[in-house]
Amino acid sequence: MTTKKDEAKNLSQKIAELDTAVDWFYGEDFNLSEAIERYEQAAKLAKDIETDLKTLKNKITVIEKDFSEE
Repeated sequence: MTTKKDEAKNLSQKIAELDTAVDWFYGEDFNLSEAIERYEQAAKLAKDIETDLKTLKNKITVIEKDFSEE
């Protein structure tokens, strides 16, 4: 079972990985033959981050609801 700390860490790691992927496009190592594959990887990672953020938002909403009922 993952803890909230693990989930946040994973999200932070994914965001850092996405930053690195985006930086590659602006770096000296950029080459067109790799660009499509790296773009697809970055797009998948961005989608994973979006999913994680939606999950966290839903958890926060549930917690807020629980507190408002008390």
